[in-house]
Amino acid sequence: MRQGGQALSNPLPADFSGVFREARSNTKPPLLVEFTDTDFETASVLFKFLSLIVEGEVVALPEGKWTDPVPVSKLVLFLRKYSCDVHLKVLKNHIKLRENTSPLIGFTIAALQDDTTWCAELLNTPSWTWKLTATTCDDLTERGSAKGSQLDPRGSPYPLWNVLPREYVWALSRAWTSSPKEADREARAKAFERFITAVKKGEYSLEAWGSHDAAEKRDGKRARKDESESGRRSQRKD
Repeated sequence: MRQGGQALSNPLPADFSGVFREARSNTKPPLLVEFTDTDFETASVLFKFLSLIVEGEVVALPEGKWTDPVPVSKLVLFLRKYSCDVHLKVLKNHIKLRENTSPLIGFTIAALQDDTTWCAELLNTPSWTWKLTATTCDDLTERGSAKGSQLDPRGSPYPLWNVLPREYVWALSRAWTSSPKEADREARAKAFERFITAVKKGEYSLEAWGSHDAAEKRDGKRARKDESESGRRSQRKD
């Protein structure tokens, strides 16, 4: 196995990868795999990948919390390129079970795997703010809005826009525009599902978007009504 032209000492097991299995069946031993993509075929990604297939979890994480979506996006791209379908599921389950993990990490994995259902589920859960992680960076393009939700692309650092597929960023932006309050989680999740479905169906006409805008307004009014009724019930209890 080689990385950037340099041979690595330990051979990769081929059983986890559809690509490697096919290469092994069509190649006389020894099988030599050379990684040349400097974006996600790096030592850091390979270390996370090996920890995933050996330990069943990603052990190369910052202490306590995993909040940066860029490393996980590179791991997902690596797993997808080499058809590691089983370990994509292992990664998903690991993130779902792991505590102290930002919902943005799960959303990133889900979007890169085109899992709209999981994305919507995460939008309907309490989110983290960028204040927890990204306010010490000097570069404004790398820093999220301190008080903004990490799942709100309007206040996200620029690298996040390069990580998520364009259709997911667009649907996410429209969903937040239709339901801008943090408490509007359920309405926002429904709006996201509606917008991402429309994009996948190729519904780009002005007539089609008229119906989406009407539904957007209904969801926003319903969320505000629910919030108002909840407030009145709380006042009556007091």
